[in-house]
Amino acid sequence: MQAPSTRGSAGIKLPHCPEASATDTSGLDPRKNVIVLDPGHGAKGDPCQDRQTGIVDRETPNEPETRDVFEVAKEVKVRLEKAGYAVVLTKNRADEKVYKRQRSNTVNHSNAALAISIHHDTARPWDSWGEIYTQKVGLYRERPDGKKVTFGDSAVAAKSREYALNFARAREAVEGHKVAIKDNSFDNRSGVAPGNIPLVSLLSQRPFVYLEAGAKGGWTQKHKDAYAQGIVNGVKASVPPVRARPRGQAGSFQRHRSGQSQPVPYDKENLARSLREALDRYPQNDSTVTDLKSGDVIYSQGADKSVYPASTAKAIIAYTALQLGHQGKLGDNGAGGKFQLDDPIKIGETVLGSATPEGKLGGPPRPGQSVPARTLIKQMLIYSDNTASNHILDKITVGKLREVITNDLKLSSTKIERKYLTGDESKPLTTTPADMTKFLQHVHHKAAAGDGASRELLEYMKEATRVRFGERIHDDLSVAGKFGAKAEFKGEVKNWQHQIGIVEDSRGNAFTVAFFSSHVPEETAQEHYARVLNVFSSTK
Repeated sequence: MQAPSTRGSAGIKLPHCPEASATDTSGLDPRKNVIVLDPGHGAKGDPCQDRQTGIVDRETPNEPETRDVFEVAKEVKVRLEKAGYAVVLTKNRADEKVYKRQRSNTVNHSNAALAISIHHDTARPWDSWGEIYTQKVGLYRERPDGKKVTFGDSAVAAKSREYALNFARAREAVEGHKVAIKDNSFDNRSGVAPGNIPLVSLLSQRPFVYLEAGAKGGWTQKHKDAYAQGIVNGVKASVPPVRARPRGQAGSFQRHRSGQSQPVPYDKENLARSLREALDRYPQNDSTVTDLKSGDVIYSQGADKSVYPASTAKAIIAYTALQLGHQGKLGDNGAGGKFQLDDPIKIGETVLGSATPEGKLGGPPRPGQSVPARTLIKQMLIYSDNTASNHILDKITVGKLREVITNDLKLSSTKIERKYLTGDESKPLTTTPADMTKFLQHVHHKAAAGDGASRELLEYMKEATRVRFGERIHDDLSVAGKFGAKAEFKGEVKNWQHQIGIVEDSRGNAFTVAFFSSHVPEETAQEHYARVLNVFSSTK
């Protein structure tokens, strides 16, 4: 089916650009850093308009560059995979037609640690010219109506700059000449949107470097090998093959340090005693801890007591949105197609509790801004942003959320039927420690079975733990968690401080935790739950 049309330059109707990734990003090893290689150009693609930004794109064949850089990309892939990286190309053949949105979606959907666009210029000499273009806040491309779409993620831009410096040094060592880092210009190019950032870099939400090399007079195999080795060395200088394990934020321990395939036994009674000592110091403590492998209950107090979940409920909202998004069940996109997770949601005039820091994930969300649904989900989980949460809840609807809670998760005591900070406390927002435990078990088992939405949720929850606790969590633990807090409820001081999550140790043991405590001073909540979580690092 042909994509719906919009108007491009001079009022000409243009179809929307294709969006589906051309290559398969499923089945990537979650322990490895993903490197996306984007060999430039391909088969001729007529002008189209990106549905999310309105920018006009096209694809141009450019031989011999198209085949040269595809060969380089294939060689880089071989060398990086031998070094232990997970590698994905944005296209399957040199002459495949792939638009920039498709290329950027490959980067975004694979959660790439680094993406590299590979090009050369037959008007420039190999032995004296090379350039690298980065993502930078404020760089832009123009729409046909003259409005600029700018790059705004400062954290990603900083990584892009850092990696570009590594690539410049690596290429200079191999190529034997200066490689400049600069902005490009796409002005006065026929059929190309004006601006100063490569479109694929603008549309990507992960760190991107765009490489150019000289190819005047043609390339020999020696040139291709040297370009490939410079790229490989740049990758190795930028990110390790295995995902880094910051404290409390490590990836899942697929094989624990002993090298055994079975978990190392621990002292269950000692762990339960340590948890009691850490948790029972506050007046109200309704919590459960279970062993994910055996199903044993390690600690339980008030497991079936109804509690106000605060922001821990956002994990269930995010799970629902990710599941519906992965299944193509988030409704239509207003242009005749299915709404995708990278499609934008327009922020309304009511902005409540926008906790996303300036420049983080493009935040905070502001009235009138269009933000991809996936970005709002990240803001909701990582920074507990209430504006993001409320807009995601509007998208999935309370009715659909209720169906998932009842039919998919089978949580009998959980109700999430109102937004955050609206002042309407008449509608229920409740759960129990037992229900939260059941939810976490469900997510863990689905992720282990390869469910993409569950894996994505756990990755964001690990990042939420890192942001919340920093280096307070011992570095032999992997914690995918969500924190929640509320000082007052219906005029009464409660000082609720909650923590849910999945904790894995380096010995192969895994646990669910659902901690709901009251009268915890806000200024000590982080230290309190860091102590509780660190109990697991001493399991024997």
